[in-house]
Amino acid sequence: MNAKHIFANIVIYSVAAAALCAVPAAPAGQETSPSIKLTGSSRPPTNALSLWYRQPGTLNTQLNKANDTLPIGNGRLGAMIQGGVESERVQLNEESLWSGGPGGRERDSGNPDADTAYNFGYNDLFPDHDAIYERLKNGAPSGQVGNQGVYAAMIEGNYNGYGKYKNFGFLNLDYMFPAGETEVKNYRRELDMQEGIARVVYEVGNTTYTREYLASYPDNAMAVHIIAKGGAGRVNVRVSITPGQPDGRVGRRAQAPMVAADNGVITLSGGLRDNGLLYAGVFKVDQSGGTVATDPDNKTVIIANATSATIYFSLGTNYKNEYTLPDDSVWFEKLTYRTGESPEQVTNRVASALASAMTDGGFATFRTKHLGDYKSLFDRVAINLGGANTTPTDVALDAYKTASDTKAPQFQMLEELLYQYGRYLLIASSRKGSLPANLQGKWNPENQPPWSADYHTNINLQMNYWPTGGANLLETLEPLQKFVESLVVTGRYTAQKYSYPPSTPAWAWKQTGSGWTTHISGNIYGLTPPGAAWYWGWSPAANAFLCQNLYQYLQYGGDVATFKADYWPIIREAAVMWTKALYKPKDGLWAGKYVASPGYSPEHGPLTVAIAYDQQLVWELFTFTLDCMKKLDVEKSDAALKADIEEKLANLYSPVNIGDFGQIMEWSESRTEFNNYSQDHRHISQLVGFYPGTSVANGDKANFDAAVATLKRRGDGATGWSMGWKINLWARALDGNRAYKLIQNLFKDNLARNLFDLHSGIGFSTDGYYFQIDGNFGYTSGVQEMLYQSHLGYLDLLPSLPDNWANGYIKGVRTIGGHELDVQWDNGRLTNASIKAFDDGEIKVRNAAFGDSAVRVNGAATPLKDGAIVIQAKHGSEYRVAVGSPARGRR
Repeated sequence: MNAKHIFANIVIYSVAAAALCAVPAAPAGQETSPSIKLTGSSRPPTNALSLWYRQPGTLNTQLNKANDTLPIGNGRLGAMIQGGVESERVQLNEESLWSGGPGGRERDSGNPDADTAYNFGYNDLFPDHDAIYERLKNGAPSGQVGNQGVYAAMIEGNYNGYGKYKNFGFLNLDYMFPAGETEVKNYRRELDMQEGIARVVYEVGNTTYTREYLASYPDNAMAVHIIAKGGAGRVNVRVSITPGQPDGRVGRRAQAPMVAADNGVITLSGGLRDNGLLYAGVFKVDQSGGTVATDPDNKTVIIANATSATIYFSLGTNYKNEYTLPDDSVWFEKLTYRTGESPEQVTNRVASALASAMTDGGFATFRTKHLGDYKSLFDRVAINLGGANTTPTDVALDAYKTASDTKAPQFQMLEELLYQYGRYLLIASSRKGSLPANLQGKWNPENQPPWSADYHTNINLQMNYWPTGGANLLETLEPLQKFVESLVVTGRYTAQKYSYPPSTPAWAWKQTGSGWTTHISGNIYGLTPPGAAWYWGWSPAANAFLCQNLYQYLQYGGDVATFKADYWPIIREAAVMWTKALYKPKDGLWAGKYVASPGYSPEHGPLTVAIAYDQQLVWELFTFTLDCMKKLDVEKSDAALKADIEEKLANLYSPVNIGDFGQIMEWSESRTEFNNYSQDHRHISQLVGFYPGTSVANGDKANFDAAVATLKRRGDGATGWSMGWKINLWARALDGNRAYKLIQNLFKDNLARNLFDLHSGIGFSTDGYYFQIDGNFGYTSGVQEMLYQSHLGYLDLLPSLPDNWANGYIKGVRTIGGHELDVQWDNGRLTNASIKAFDDGEIKVRNAAFGDSAVRVNGAATPLKDGAIVIQAKHGSEYRVAVGSPARGRR
């Protein structure tokens, strides 16, 4: 993630919450106490897979400080739960509330009133790759970025109308308690990942109050349910809404935010000041007992003396992820990425969806439908590292930060929680029909989020989906597939303009299948060109990197027909792009070999030829494209492309070169490192083929050793997402204790109180900490890599088990090949495993204990073959692998 890119000119501001208007007097005998205090000590939650706290969270929208609140989401909608006692603000997001795009002007710098319209990020120049190569070949890459500015205009885009992901607003809940009550006892706030529900529980007098917050995917809505049990207490709450967007019409089609209350329903509607994107939220109150009163003047709803109450709500916009190109530019701005609805139609659509969610069964039915959907995904995988959830999450985290030994059960519980948190966040931010998870998933409390909360494609978006296959959540990959598919049309022009020879016909990009790419930063409006500054924005291999995520669907047992129809065309066309874009020099170091030129090692530089990152990703793309052709049985029908790829792959300049320090060379012409470049840089781009790829160490010991040497040179310091990557890399290096050291560093330096991953340490502000979700997903994939690996054609059990995880299990994960796997170990040794075969065929299994212990499969003694057991599997059959005690004299 680039430090200079978005923050150079940013002016951070937050939308101040509107002051609560005067409301009717509190119900008789009820009042809001000015001096409520917390007493007592709550018990741990019933479900151990819970983040929990004994005090409310804080929500500061400035500087993205939502790091003490608890996230809920259904893929499309997100909310952050603070859990205040007397009052709380539930912060809301709708994934498509983005400025910029057609009709927009807002740049990355945050100026909503810029003059230049959105043109999908293109400049007016075309790069001359022959001239660039000659300059680079003759020594321009000295390592000094300043010497390379001659290329800037050729390979830059622009960020006019780039836009930002916005805060939708706040649901305000002001609670009233019996007169004279000043104590809240046994307060507990929790995020129950077993059920996908956030809760607040506390006692006032003899009454226990429970709130449940959930985001339902089946009903496309969210709800807050409040219950009062026992004693004289009742549910008394004032409900209001604060818009997240500034008031006032500025844009040409902007609509000032409007809040209205009528008959127990509050509506919020408006149009973004930048691009006129329409939005609406509808909030409906339902209660048992008591009364509901509406105050239209103050735009509030008051619930009085109820035994329970539910606030249902849903949000929407008129965004549609569909690129159109009509001749009339005015209609282009109105129709491209829009549904074509009027403001009233948007509001009515949201209201209709909410009405469907509020069935006759009430909240119980709403909750049951949510649980059935959520648990069908989350319950597939279980993990136990020896933890016990007896300590509040924040207290345990604070203790972890200062602990010299992190083997205690409270710390192992944190490590279990963080693994499952990654799975929870993936379910909550990426479901069929939604956009993919962005830099912050779906949770953003401000209007100027870091890096616009965009889609960074030089590693960050890809990292979001690393755990998908292994975590048995292939369904969550569909939003990424649809998003990448939506980039293909504009990406065709980007490929032609920036990467193809000038002789390419001007109309070629309009042909389906002509090849596409994208670069470092994306919005939801088809942005694919390089960034606005060449020294971080040039990254044409992003298409190959994204396709690696899509390939997971086939690798991990996704439906072949679905893959062929939806995923394969994207991968194939990315491969077509690189068959056209590779450059074949006639002389110099790279003479006669295919190279990516120019290349810029992500956010590190310098501009040069055949950087390891590009060469490795092209190798990966070509290799898995050929694998797809074979598995889809299209080798004959696509013979010309197959032959072209095979020729390019055979003559590709080596993706792996070993330098003078025994390291993988980041730049092909530098056997050491360029002057003024950082040995401990957060990007380890020369190892993208080590993890998540296989080009670096596909069974080659020399390359494996060089990868380890590279990791040692890079060191263990990093931003949160980079630590996530290094956990995976050290797991691939088969060093579990070093991977665990990175886990310790992550917990000590880069996790918030709500276990959000933090991007930190490079001076963005006085404290320099910002939520960035990719590190959460990187941790989850890293734990999987530590406990099993399947990328080399066999299943390796416990390849990188650290000493601190001496006993435990992981169950229900998937392997390459689509098999479901359970693994259990004791005293650091494998005891048993279970493999449910996805398909007929041979399954090879390795483990360090196999060499000195008897191995049985389904009770039968099984001999080793080249250090592995070989199972002749049948689809749907289960194979139980049991490992005996080590032979006498061996350990």
